Amino acid sequence: MQLLLDYLGFSSSSLTAIGKICLMRDETLGVTVRKFVSELLNLTKEVILNAKKVESFSSEIFKAAQVVIDSVVCLCKEFSPIESLRLAAEAWSCSGKETISATEARRVFLPAKFYLINAVKLVALFPSQSSMVFKEITLCILMIPAFKVSLSQQTHGKSASEVMTDLLEKTTVDLLSALKTSMPEIDSKTLRFAIALVQKLRNFKDEMIRDRYTEILSEILSIISRGEQLYTCQEMDNVTTELQKLFISEIDKHHHHHLNKSEPNLALFLSGLVSYEMSETETCPKSRAHVRAVASYGDSYLKTLL
Repeated sequence: MQLLLDYLGFSSSSLTAIGKICLMRDETLGVTVRKFVSELLNLTKEVILNAKKVESFSSEIFKAAQVVIDSVVCLCKEFSPIESLRLAAEAWSCSGKETISATEARRVFLPAKFYLINAVKLVALFPSQSSMVFKEITLCILMIPAFKVSLSQQTHGKSASEVMTDLLEKTTVDLLSALKTSMPEIDSKTLRFAIALVQKLRNFKDEMIRDRYTEILSEILSIISRGEQLYTCQEMDNVTTELQKLFISEIDKHHHHHLNKSEPNLALFLSGLVSYEMSETETCPKSRAHVRAVASYGDSYLKTLL
């Protein structure tokens, strides 16, 4: 009993120490730490399950195990790649046409891989605790493909985009799948995030920020279009209503080019709406959004829906 408590205490202290030093840019050390955290989470899960069988010790073990889980959550927050990706985007955009080397890209993206792998494990084993970092996880899932698309469109960023795909794409998909499996409420949270994103896009005036939000919106619409159950959620009416307002705003302000950038994924999203039993009357928010979109984009947009 005491040996187990000592081990859990040591594990928690180790995680705290890892959070204070940046090891993740070293690939070899990063792999070692990832394995350590993964095995630690597996053991903690087993400890919790078995502790329930020994009531006299379960309370102390649960407390020690919770400290370990909290330490992993803190570690995930510490190594959240959101800020590092933003800094990289700014630095690389200022570097002109200088090609981003694969080595530099790996240095930037390795911490993100560490974060994603451990987030997958945390969500799968401890869904309730992982809800504490839901916002960071969701933003990360959305930022990675948006950043990758941005890099792929720049000549000097194509190599970095390929590295990003190699390092992060599969794990990002795994994390999204884990979230959907372990956290049923993710559907409504995803749609609420989409609503907030559309509202911010409609209100921001800075062109660079609007471009970034448009890329993220494009990715989240793509995610929604692949999740059929999302179309049946109550929040979907609000999503389409906000999109309609965005379409009107973009047309009135002659900012149509922003939505053109997300046209393929927007078309997929709207096609998904059509596939469900929707009212075709003008009083239906879903129909109004779809009609407005088709009217706004004209014949060229209509072809993407057919």
